[in-house]
Amino acid sequence: MKKKLAAIVMAGVLSASMLCACGSEAQPEKAAAETVETVAETTEEAAAETEETGTKVEFEALEKEAPETADGEKVDKAMMVDDETFAELQDSYEIVVDMYNGVVDLYNMDEVAADPYVEKSLTNIKKTLTTIGNKSQDSISMQEALKIIETLDKTIDELDKLVDRIQVAE
Repeated sequence: MKKKLAAIVMAGVLSASMLCACGSEAQPEKAAAETVETVAETTEEAAAETEETGTKVEFEALEKEAPETADGEKVDKAMMVDDETFAELQDSYEIVVDMYNGVVDLYNMDEVAADPYVEKSLTNIKKTLTTIGNKSQDSISMQEALKIIETLDKTIDELDKLVDRIQVAE
């Protein structure tokens, strides 16, 4: 039952991310600002949904796909992110994905109690990481790359908070 629920949740997340990605005419700076806000909103939204569901959603690990594949948008070469900054972004992304997968492994343990806040936060973090993983060097500006790196730093802090919040089931 848990696996079916997780599959349904994942299908919904993937469908939503496809709909959000298709047809968007947002400027790269706006997309980066939205990504930064996603992590900040995670805490606020999840705190509002503290009802105990009684069942725990089981999360799957996120594949490491460092930002590299083109997403269709091109940025003026004069504004494009430089190699050093993009390499830093890729390194930070891999670290955060490893941390996310570690928190998912911890939360999926049978001894851990269900927590809607943790589940909502993990879902939002996965959406953010998936969005970042779809970026390529030629599709983001230097400004957007710096905002993404800032988002990744905030995501590390959020993951640390989630580890502290995870409780052993009684």
